[in-house]
Amino acid sequence: MQENQIGSKGGISIGNNSSWINLEFLKLHGNKIGDEGVRAIAMNSTWVNLKELDFSSNNIGTQGAHAIAMNTIWVNLKKLCLCKNEIGEEGEAAFVNNTTWRKLEKLNLERNQIGNKAAIAIASNPIWNELASLQLGWNKIGNEGAIAIGRKTIWKQLRALDLSPNNFGWKGIITISHNLSWEKIEIINLSGKQGNTIERCNALKITSLSQYYYH
Repeated sequence: MQENQIGSKGGISIGNNSSWINLEFLKLHGNKIGDEGVRAIAMNSTWVNLKELDFSSNNIGTQGAHAIAMNTIWVNLKKLCLCKNEIGEEGEAAFVNNTTWRKLEKLNLERNQIGNKAAIAIASNPIWNELASLQLGWNKIGNEGAIAIGRKTIWKQLRALDLSPNNFGWKGIITISHNLSWEKIEIINLSGKQGNTIERCNALKITSLSQYYYH
């Protein structure tokens, strides 16, 4: 159901469906679904088996993000893509309270105009221990948010972290680079205008941080 421009009315119809009890994958990319449609989908009580949800390139704002974050049904959710929406700071901040997605492995929140408050909320979530990929690129995260991410130690499965480009500088980069708990990390993208990429395997082996300074 991707790029069909079904809008919020279509989202409401999907959310009201109670017969898809075995639904595992729902891809709604580029459908102009707004908060009302997203709220109906988030309130569906039958999709216990849902593993992957793609809401990218829609019209989701703060209220829609709150509805998604408060979901208590998707206990098997592993992949959530919300990139290219209009969620903003207050919307993303609601994710700190999510206690349902214990199996979440991949979270994509690129291009949502989120900043420090949202980054801190994401870093403060206590149950996303299985997170393997976190994409926060093309937002407005400053040093405070980057430092909160860099201090997160429960993400033992983290393999990929994308924070490029944002608004943080040396302090954020240093904190991230000093995190020794991400033993499985393979790539950290902190690129700015220069398009630099930090690659790490096993322990944090970064030879020269100065080359990644961009702010």
